[in-house]
This record gives sequence, C-alpha cells and structure tokens, in this order.
Amino acid sequence: MFYTKSRMPGGGRVKTEITDGNVFTKCSVCGRELPVDLAEILSDGEGDLFSTSVVCSRCSERKLDTPTGKSESVPASLTHDGLIWLVRTLVRFGYADEIQELYDLYRVDGPEDLSAAECAGFGSALVRRAIGAEEN
Repeated sequence: MFYTKSRMPGGGRVKTEITDGNVFTKCSVCGRELPVDLAEILSDGEGDLFSTSVVCSRCSERKLDTPTGKSESVPASLTHDGLIWLVRTLVRFGYADEIQELYDLYRVDGPEDLSAAECAGFGSALVRRAIGAEEN
C-alpha cells in the first residue's frame, strides 16, 4: 500500500492511501483539476511525478486550434526529437492504434525511421488523427 502523509496544524498526521480513484493533478495551462492514472503515467518508464505535466482536453484542443477553428498543422521545423516526444505522449494518452496506422502508411517502424522531409507531414497527420479532425 502506498499512501500520503500530511501533518495537521494541531500536530496530528493524516494518512491517505493512494488508489486508482483518488489521485489528481491540475491542468498545467488552466489549473482545472483532473483525475490521473499513475500506472499509465509511469508505465513507459519515462514518466515521473516531478516533471510530468497534464493538459486537460479543453486546453489541448485550444492549443491545436487556430482562430478560424481549423486544426493547425505541425510546423515544418518539427525535429525528430520533438516528433518522438509527441508520439510517446500520444501513446501514453491512448493513441497507439492511430500511430500504428501512420507507421503502416509511411512504411516505418517508428518516428526515428522518418526522413527530415517526412517528419512534418507525419506529425501533422498524427495531430489530425489524435484530435479527430478529418484529413484533407
């Protein structure tokens, strides 16, 4: 059993067991409280409780929308490292099937296999699929 322990103003202590239903964080953009699944965050061996931030669905949609309401494409300057980060993040949030479809479409095993020229197109297609927008 894992738990948190806090000291109360009167000197007492409160212990709270950590379960899959009582762990929360705040959206790093708007501050809205969000439930989190620690097992999911830590499952890839790269997430940690100190550097991982979570963005709520409203803020992530807002970040990807332009003033016209159309999905923004990934900039051509997207680096391989940036794309690898994006892929890992989207896998963590449940988009592994969409990513695999793109791997098949681009005939690659992972983002590291993409050429620099393919990187931006792959990233744009990935973002469109992740937010459910129709591809052109």
